[in-house]
Amino acid sequence: MSVVLDRGGGSLDHVALGVSDTLKGVRRIADLFGIEPRVGEKPEPEQFYWSGVVPLGHGRFLEILGPNPDWQGSHPMIDVIRHFDEPQPLFWYVATQNIAEFASSASALGAPLEMQQTFHHEREGVSISYTNAVIGPGFRSTRPCVIEWHSRREWMDDASQVTLERFELMSPIASQLNTLFRELGIRQEVKEGPEAMTLVLGTPKGQVEFSAPGFVVEEIPMPKAEA
Repeated sequence: MSVVLDRGGGSLDHVALGVSDTLKGVRRIADLFGIEPRVGEKPEPEQFYWSGVVPLGHGRFLEILGPNPDWQGSHPMIDVIRHFDEPQPLFWYVATQNIAEFASSASALGAPLEMQQTFHHEREGVSISYTNAVIGPGFRSTRPCVIEWHSRREWMDDASQVTLERFELMSPIASQLNTLFRELGIRQEVKEGPEAMTLVLGTPKGQVEFSAPGFVVEEIPMPKAEA
């Protein structure tokens, strides 16, 4: 039995659009979709990012991710997104009900979990808690990260005015990724081709497509924050 959660017939839990400025990015998405994304009054504590959210139904959501203006340090993801003129697909997540069991299976398949961390914080009176990790080795945008939610906002599981119409991945190592996904119980196909990610959403203003080349980081540098 797979420990990866089913999200409406697939395994996508959430997908991030990178933006160079969170509030400007949220306004851009509002203009494109015709709905207002949810955004916290301030970033999560000790995180390099600040993000807004659009529910996509079936427990899935779109994350609009920009730099945390209070982050006093460096992070490789900030170096990528600060140059975006328009929102671009950045990474995606699957959710598991048991990250320890998932980690064991992934390691046995040559894809060890890296940068595993657990976060607990209060956001506007709601307790948020999760453990997440990168499926290694290194980082590949067409290979998902993984998260185990311990508690999250109830509205993330609500129906939505925005729907996931298509989520497409391409990679020159599609065969390897498809084998890995199948063994881990991840329901997502990867097509052969240059590294790329495409997201098509149905919105009150019609279909909106986001597409971007994928990228690979052979070794993940640890983020640094100034004291």
